[in-house]
Amino acid sequence: MDLGLSSKVCSINAVLDHLRKLPWQLPGILVAGLAIGGCGAEPVATDRQFELAAERADTAALLAGLEQIKAWHQSHATGLAEKLRPGLSEETIASAFADLDCHPTDELRILWSWRDGAMDTTPFIWYHDFLSLEDAISARWLLRLAALAKWNRRLVPVFAFDGEWYATYCGTSGTVAAPIVHLTFEDEPHVTYVNLTSFVVTMAQAMSEKAVRWEDGGMFEDIHALERIHRLQNPGYAFPYYVPALSGND
Repeated sequence: MDLGLSSKVCSINAVLDHLRKLPWQLPGILVAGLAIGGCGAEPVATDRQFELAAERADTAALLAGLEQIKAWHQSHATGLAEKLRPGLSEETIASAFADLDCHPTDELRILWSWRDGAMDTTPFIWYHDFLSLEDAISARWLLRLAALAKWNRRLVPVFAFDGEWYATYCGTSGTVAAPIVHLTFEDEPHVTYVNLTSFVVTMAQAMSEKAVRWEDGGMFEDIHALERIHRLQNPGYAFPYYVPALSGND
C-alpha cells in the first residue's frame, strides 16, 4: 500500500545526525546491532489489512477502552493512573512527525491527545509500557538502526517491553487507522491486531474479565483467556504468543 512517503533513502549522514541527538547510553543489544540495513524495509501488512483497519476504526471505542484501562489501574491501586502524562495538542503531535515524511493516523492522534504515555515502571497493558510520543519517535529511530530488527520506516512503536514492541503505521495526512505489528529481536514482525482500537479494546476486555489480573504488586495472565479474547476481537489475526494445550483436567 502506498502511504505517501517520499522516495528519500536512509543515508549515512542522516543516521549519524540523528545519533548525535540520542542519549549516549544505548541498550547493549542495539549498540551491538547498529546498522542502516533496517532502513526502507518493506511493510508486513497487506492492502486488505489496511482496509480493515480503516473500516473498523472507532474513536468512541478507542477512548472508552483507554478510560476502562485507566479505571482498572485506579481500582487496583497500581499507581499508574496517577503517572499518566497529560495529553498533547494536535499541533505538538503534528510537529513531532514533521521530520518523519509520515503523518500520524487519526488513532495515534487520539491516543496521544488522550495521554502522552506514562511516567511509571508499572505496565499500562499486560506487561507493556505506554510510550510517550517523544519516546516512541526515539525508539523508532533506534529500531531503524538495529540490524537485528526488521523494522520499517512507516512503523511507529506505541507499547514496549525489553526488546518487544507493538507498533502501528504512519502514512498520508488523513489516514484513519492502520494495523498493529508485533516485533521482537528474535522473530519476524507479524500483523497481530486489526488496528489500535482493537488492540486497546482487547486489552481492556482482558483486564475486566481477569484474563490479566493484579496480584502482589504485579500483573499476571491467563494465556488461554487472553488468546480467546484476542480471537474474538481480531478474527483471522495471529495471537503473538505461544499457547500451551490445555490438559484434560483444565
